[in-house]
Amino acid sequence: MEELNNKSTSFNDIFYKMNRIIMETQPKEFSIESQKELVELCLKKYTLEKLQELGFNKMISDTESKALDLIGLFDILVTMIPKKKHFDTIRFYIHYILEFAGSLQGWSITWYSENQEDTEISFDIDGKWTELTTPLNEDYAQTFKFVYDVFQSKFMVKSPVKKINNKSMN
Repeated sequence: MEELNNKSTSFNDIFYKMNRIIMETQPKEFSIESQKELVELCLKKYTLEKLQELGFNKMISDTESKALDLIGLFDILVTMIPKKKHFDTIRFYIHYILEFAGSLQGWSITWYSENQEDTEISFDIDGKWTELTTPLNEDYAQTFKFVYDVFQSKFMVKSPVKKINNKSMN
């Protein structure tokens, strides 16, 4: 495993490769649910590609790796990358989700790192998601899981229909 940790692979290609995978997938609809599935499918393909670059395919069969979900594959990836390299690798996953969510909303999401020990990972959401705040020394793998969970469970859900004066408004 140490030999794998010494291999170098670039993760700054996530934007190009994810867009390529999305274009190859050609979704037939653009519902919220289909976009959630598309992002998960594409991130899974991207993660499998990175695991292959790191030699993971020598440790587990194709069938076994395809049976894992995104978080399972991501957990394996994280163990293959030394913690000191997480900033140069894992942060690109976080930036991708923030950029994708921002483009769907029509405004960007800013990521702040605060140099305070008591800072908790948080996001603001008042019908929109405009920022993510993390402690400066936060584990990037945990931050990705938090951001992905927010993206899947909070952001990518249909907003309830609001009624004002008996009129439906979205």
